[in-house]
Amino acid sequence: MDPDLPTNVLEEILKKSARSADGVLGVRMSAKKEYYRVIESLSLALAELSVLAARHAGRKTVKAEDVELAAATLDVISSIRDPRGRGGSRG
Repeated sequence: MDPDLPTNVLEEILKKSARSADGVLGVRMSAKKEYYRVIESLSLALAELSVLAARHAGRKTVKAEDVELAAATLDVISSIRDPRGRGGSRG
């Protein structure tokens, strides 16, 4: 796990989801590690696409609209990788 990631926040999100699921109360360490890895990968991709959008618009500053465009792009890429709508190629 990367010490730069706010792992306590990510862990709380994962645990909250586990508590809200029917009958699921625990989260294995291997699941936490994979969750952190995926979140980091998605965050880096979102950041890179946001910067590209800002540059394409002729700016040196990333705006909310750049992040929104980047997120929409990731949604499109995800749906292309898995046309059944299961979120990516791991499906």
